[in-house]
Amino acid sequence: MAYPYDYMSHYYPRISPMLPSEDPYFYQVLQSLVGHHVVVQTSQRSVRGIITDVKPDHVTVNVHHTLFFIRTPQIVWVMPQAAFRQDDHQFQPAMTAET
Repeated sequence: MAYPYDYMSHYYPRISPMLPSEDPYFYQVLQSLVGHHVVVQTSQRSVRGIITDVKPDHVTVNVHHTLFFIRTPQIVWVMPQAAFRQDDHQFQPAMTAET
């Protein structure tokens, strides 16, 4: 029996590999934080560093010149980290309206 179209592709359409299917808004937030100091809370522990790259399935965080590749489904939350200036003991925001 010949089918007029492929039933598998009809019921299970392909998801574009360039767009994250889990949470596109969270992906956009992660992309906006590239180059910023952040705290990334995973299901196991927290990682403090600079987000250097964001892919649909993972985030790269630079921690003292060591790269950590964190799978996106393992991330619980991400917080921009305030930069602390020791010379005058004032907090400076990691993100401002100018950046």
